[in-house]
Amino acid sequence: MYCLLISFSALSAALATKENVPEELLSPPEDDEVVMLSMLIRNQSFKASPRTEEAPGPLLVKLERQLNRTASTPWQTSTYVGSLYLGSPMPQHFKVSFDTASGQIMLPSSRCKSPACRDHGRYAPGASVTARDINSNGEPVKVDTGSLTVRRDVITIGVDSLDHGAGRAVGDLLREQVCIGKASGYGHCTELGIIAATNLTDVPFQKMSNDGIVGLGMGALTTSPFFHLLSQLHPGPGFSQSFGLFLGEKDGELALGGSNPKLQGPGRLSRVSVFKPEEGYWQVSIRAFRLGNRTLACSPGSKKLVSGCRGILDSSASGIGVPGNLAASLSRLLGSGCGGESLVLELEGSITLQLSPEQYQDHCTPMILPTQLPEALSDVFILGQPFFRKYYTVFDWGKHEIGFAPAAPSGFEAVQETQDNVTVLTTAQAEALEQQAILAEMRAQEEGTAPKSPGARIAAELLLEGLALQLFIMITFMLGVRAQPDIPVYIRITAARLTARICSLLNIRLPSSWIFTSLFLAVEAVSEKEMPEAADCVVCLGVREEECKCTVRPRWCRLRCGHAFHEECIFEWLQKTPRCPICRSHVLDSQNKKAEPGANEAEAPVPTP
Repeated sequence: MYCLLISFSALSAALATKENVPEELLSPPEDDEVVMLSMLIRNQSFKASPRTEEAPGPLLVKLERQLNRTASTPWQTSTYVGSLYLGSPMPQHFKVSFDTASGQIMLPSSRCKSPACRDHGRYAPGASVTARDINSNGEPVKVDTGSLTVRRDVITIGVDSLDHGAGRAVGDLLREQVCIGKASGYGHCTELGIIAATNLTDVPFQKMSNDGIVGLGMGALTTSPFFHLLSQLHPGPGFSQSFGLFLGEKDGELALGGSNPKLQGPGRLSRVSVFKPEEGYWQVSIRAFRLGNRTLACSPGSKKLVSGCRGILDSSASGIGVPGNLAASLSRLLGSGCGGESLVLELEGSITLQLSPEQYQDHCTPMILPTQLPEALSDVFILGQPFFRKYYTVFDWGKHEIGFAPAAPSGFEAVQETQDNVTVLTTAQAEALEQQAILAEMRAQEEGTAPKSPGARIAAELLLEGLALQLFIMITFMLGVRAQPDIPVYIRITAARLTARICSLLNIRLPSSWIFTSLFLAVEAVSEKEMPEAADCVVCLGVREEECKCTVRPRWCRLRCGHAFHEECIFEWLQKTPRCPICRSHVLDSQNKKAEPGANEAEAPVPTP
């Protein structure tokens, strides 16, 4: 798999708090709340992990060959996966592909809900105390107490897989403790930037057997050195700026910081310079492409691509990709059935890579596909796993060289992975721990047993500011009403409803002589002891209380005439007519007649609002 596009955009996410979280809540809160609360938790609890210790020699990582879920090719595709551990104090375990044609570490996030994420292990940053949200420059994402939103960089990556097709990934950037091969140990762990994918397209990711990708390409394929694993591996005694890769029929091995001589056949490595290293790919210049003794392309004497070609070494590709304008003629020459002639690549420096029919065929089917790349990459061959099974390959990012030697499978000894008594989390355990941490933070804030998060403080400050502003508007309007007694009823209703809403929010009971109510609509609050039966409200006939299903009854108020109604009911009524629904007296009638007991009974026909 190789990267075609890396772009960034700034995302604003709203800070959120949650009230009265029930104990039985098992499902996660809304996405925005989870994102922001987990970000706050991580920013508060972050602890810097120790720097990588100098390794005494190459770090050997065991690789296992796994067949992919559904083959999109005429042959059975496969992926070589190894172990990756993220986070602390209890790391999360993933099976990842170590990909020579990409440059960053990418895993599905617990936030991701797409099918491609659900079918794989997901990374839960909220379960790790070393996870920290960062931007593309490596700086922490700032959560300011003076804002309700947080702006952070979001990365979009276009990818292309020879086996599964082209797609896209969108994700957040984080700093995390990363351990290769085992969960702890001398030289296995370092701290660097990773991508937690929040959205993965079904193609190509859903069909992959690996959870995520660890890019082993050169630095140009990453956003910055902090996101580049190879740049964060520090040389020490017996450790060089190179890695060796061997892929066998069932297993394989990655040697980080050097190579494994036991897997190299007799003779020295044949080294070739990387072609255009500034592009970031491990690619070689191809002087000629031959089938047997026939030169088909990449040389002045051929009919195709006479100006030369290049080959990108892609450990994630299970086959070989050839330029589209060459694929049809090559397919005719290969024909069908077993046997045939060898494929030969002539590189600079008279170095030759050769595959026999048995090495590039799977059950007599050639593992060759046409590439579907932009015009700028029309001369590219994809050198996939058949070449890695034939040749032990060493990649030197310090000297920009690639070395080839015939592989010696007999020298392969599977690396034993021990965990040194470290508790390792599965995806389900990590996501459950992440949700527990978020909910515990919510409850602690509600109970006042923990310092309020910036989100809670911001919400409280804005609420108080809003209430103060509304009170100021009411007082100003009240003074205007006193100066202008002929203000229309509908304006008074608006002011009265605003007053009632704020009083309800603050749990304030206004006395009957309170200037707001008497001045706006000449209504007075009815105490809980004096509240009539629900059906006594002739506007709703008790429906409001039946549909409310609340523990506290809705508020009642009384007009000057003495008739009482639900507060919201009478306000809605008075917006249509300024008269009492029962006695038809004007709401501002100065006679202030009091109704006799039982006045709320339907002595007159009940009007329909």
